[in-house]
Amino acid sequence: MVCPQKNRKIAVRIFDNFHIKTNQKGFTLLEIMVAVSIIAIAFTSVIKLHTQTVAMNIGSNFYAKAPLLAQRIIAEWEISTATDTAPLAVSDSLKDFPGFTFDINHEELDFENLYSGNQDDNYRLLVEIVCTILYKNGEYHYTVKSLRLISQ
Repeated sequence: MVCPQKNRKIAVRIFDNFHIKTNQKGFTLLEIMVAVSIIAIAFTSVIKLHTQTVAMNIGSNFYAKAPLLAQRIIAEWEISTATDTAPLAVSDSLKDFPGFTFDINHEELDFENLYSGNQDDNYRLLVEIVCTILYKNGEYHYTVKSLRLISQ
């Protein structure tokens, strides 16, 4: 059938009462499904990127704070051993670092095979201090080992 005003076909008979017009405006279902799938793929990529950014931010925050906390804990350990006071006050060290936990161990090392020109060193102990900082129940961990000469 030809349209008299525009000299175009306006209808094609496919089924008995169903006509498709060639000048019809709008989108087909296939076009909409393709567009939605492209948007879904892009949105999934953006969500994944955001999740990785948050995880990297948490990790970098931990690895920036952990050395400071370890240094503070080792310094407090040295002070407590030098003054023969009680062990570390955990709440004081972790007050500025919420969510962090730590473990500190020390071991006396054999000092006899080492030579020092300073006679005062003969009356000291060589101690290895291992301080481990944990965050988010061990998801992030940082370990520092330090050697110290401690007066007897």
